[in-house]
Amino acid sequence: NLIRIAYDLSWLDRYDMLDQYVKKSFVIYEPLLASNPNDARIRRDLYYAYFQAGGIYVEADPVLARQYLEKSTRLAKESVEKDKLNYQAKHDLAQGYSKLGEVSVFQKQFPEAVEFLKKAETILSELTVAEPKHEGYKFTLANNFGRLAAAQTGALKFQAAISNYQKAIFQHQQLYEADSNNNMGIRAMAIAQQDAAAVFEKMNDSAGAFSAYQKSVEMFNLLEQKGALSEYDKKSFEASQKALQRLRKN
Repeated sequence: NLIRIAYDLSWLDRYDMLDQYVKKSFVIYEPLLASNPNDARIRRDLYYAYFQAGGIYVEADPVLARQYLEKSTRLAKESVEKDKLNYQAKHDLAQGYSKLGEVSVFQKQFPEAVEFLKKAETILSELTVAEPKHEGYKFTLANNFGRLAAAQTGALKFQAAISNYQKAIFQHQQLYEADSNNNMGIRAMAIAQQDAAAVFEKMNDSAGAFSAYQKSVEMFNLLEQKGALSEYDKKSFEASQKALQRLRKN
């Protein structure tokens, strides 16, 4: 609950207040785990506190975010070592690697980001094979493909980035087809198409860029029709529309 409050405060940019809630959660769970080192539930609760705290600080303080995420990832790795069949712990570990990759992209440490994200991909690919009906694993894998593409774009590996954006879009499309109420998937496809279009432009591929921007606009239109277009979405929607107009003129 403390981390949930901190997360809500981050959306309000109240970093002056949320830090106390983040630290209180550690004060509760760290001594508990020290006293009960084999308690898997306490270990995961502390993992979750560190993981959520890391996510909160990605943009506001990436150095602090990295510290928290490294701790969460270490806890997940220890859980996997204790039980190789603990799929939840493996998923936690993959999420930790993926989030560390996101932080590395934010810090422009692109080769390191690619390394983290490929570790996450390996684990998530294994999980989706082991549990093919688990949509949570598929959703995390789809998001990881998008993050990997962003890291490869930063590393100037444009063709690899396009390939992974396409994988992200394919995964999200499958999830949407399985559940037409999955607005997160529509949003993810809209953004992935937009990001892929920007990469096509870097490659001087106007046709590829136009097609991707067009698909992005289609996805944002669908979000709007479903009444799920947020204020943040509207800015991205407008950006794709303006890019299409610019390419038409050229």
